[in-house]
Amino acid sequence: MSDRAGPGAADRAIEAATRADLPALTALALAAYGKYVERLGHEPPAMRPDFEGHLARGEVEVIHDGPALHAYLIHFAGEDAWVIENLAVAPVAQGRGLGRALLVHAETAGRAAGHARATLFTNIVMTENQALYAKLGWRETGRRPYKGTEIIDFEKPLVADRGNP
Repeated sequence: MSDRAGPGAADRAIEAATRADLPALTALALAAYGKYVERLGHEPPAMRPDFEGHLARGEVEVIHDGPALHAYLIHFAGEDAWVIENLAVAPVAQGRGLGRALLVHAETAGRAAGHARATLFTNIVMTENQALYAKLGWRETGRRPYKGTEIIDFEKPLVADRGNP
């Protein structure tokens, strides 16, 4: 995901994905993550998520622009945190704030579900993501091997400190 603030995010509805979105979800993942294949030397695992499983569990939300799918988010309740597993913005829609809007949406969902923190991870070569997460208040919590590559774990508190509302 590469995203900057820009026009277009505020007027886009975030809605539950349906099975009808499956072909577009797959195409968007391939397009959004395709630029990382050369950096990694192979496809990043995020490029081919289990959309069918996530759809069946109601874990996928999307942003359309007319009939075109411009972004998706896979998120759900984990054991001890709200988990953002995958977020992608179509290359044609990057720079419009859609990724940021989806992150804020996920944080709101996690907070509403009673979680004190949210987690996500990104590949070490996806430097654009790391900069965005840091800018939005996400904190790096560690690095680890993952499916033949190295990833960086991040977390963000979802509740305000008692002294800071």
